[in-house]
Amino acid sequence: MGMLAGMEVEIFCLCESAPVNPLNQPSLINIFDVKVAIKEPILIDSFLVVSSIRIFRRDEGQHAFSIICKDPHGKVLIGPKEIVSFSELTRDSTTYFYVMTMPQTQVSIGVYEFSMEIDGAQRATTVLHIEKGKNLI
Repeated sequence: MGMLAGMEVEIFCLCESAPVNPLNQPSLINIFDVKVAIKEPILIDSFLVVSSIRIFRRDEGQHAFSIICKDPHGKVLIGPKEIVSFSELTRDSTTYFYVMTMPQTQVSIGVYEFSMEIDGAQRATTVLHIEKGKNLI
């Protein structure tokens, strides 16, 4: 694996959709960090965990990317690890768009923590609050 070097996580968020146009430009649709439910058990629709990572020439080589979720009870759910090799960048830097789909699942009231790891080092975090309220998810 390559060294951590200067990669920068520019965006790390939860959203409903992230289409990419023919020019390879992504759009983030319906970014959120809270879901509200009337009662438990709670079934939430699938969603995306999205990251946009700035890769520099000095980062050329092989790198491992993964997204980890920790539930309100501290249980760690590790997403798939993606191994990517960057070589012969034509610019000083480029953007790597990494997306993980969280499937429709049953959740509990509480805070779910998501983290982005590059080469085993945590580089970004965000949370999803599941709250009890009057509005449906």
